[in-house]
Amino acid sequence: MLILMTLTVFQQTASAQIFSWGVRLGAASTDIDATPQMIYEGNANIDSLRMTVSDANYGIHGGLYARIKLGPLYVQPEVLFNSESYDYTVEDLNQNGLSEVLSDQFNSLDIPIMVGIKTGPIRFQGGPIGSVLISNDNQLETLSETYERRLSNLTWGYQAGLGVDIGSVNVDLKYEGGLSTLGDSYEIYGNTYNFDSRENRWVLTVGLKF
Repeated sequence: MLILMTLTVFQQTASAQIFSWGVRLGAASTDIDATPQMIYEGNANIDSLRMTVSDANYGIHGGLYARIKLGPLYVQPEVLFNSESYDYTVEDLNQNGLSEVLSDQFNSLDIPIMVGIKTGPIRFQGGPIGSVLISNDNQLETLSETYERRLSNLTWGYQAGLGVDIGSVNVDLKYEGGLSTLGDSYEIYGNTYNFDSRENRWVLTVGLKF
């Protein structure tokens, strides 16, 4: 019995050193690089609207993570629900520059896979992130009855940054860059426009290890 109890404790301790998991919650400050669009109505090729990204609001995310230790390195996959929104300023060029602000909200499932190395309490990490679109609430649909938008269901990016472990609490600060655009194109007034927008953001996340 003593030998079995000793082996059980040793196995649990070894497993805890190699594998751990927990929950994560955080926020992100987003900077979106989007090309302003000049939009025209009908076939006259006369500019009617100017649409630009005016503001990218703070996003929130939360979910689960796991950490697997491989010698001096570790691999940390995460599954996070992410919600963020952008404000577009739409200026009517036919009405003395009359403008309105329309919002565009995205809900997605983000899956970053970090590879890092730990030195004391400090961690250095980086890796790819895939983002699967779940839903999109877009007020730009009010611009035209023929509005149609083609979004990418899966986008790719990268993350790199630092982390700190304090007991069972971990804090990560990472920079995320977009490798693919949020969408391919959209259609307003029957005309098709390229949708070239790449997302870059700072991500701050707090985790609790179980």
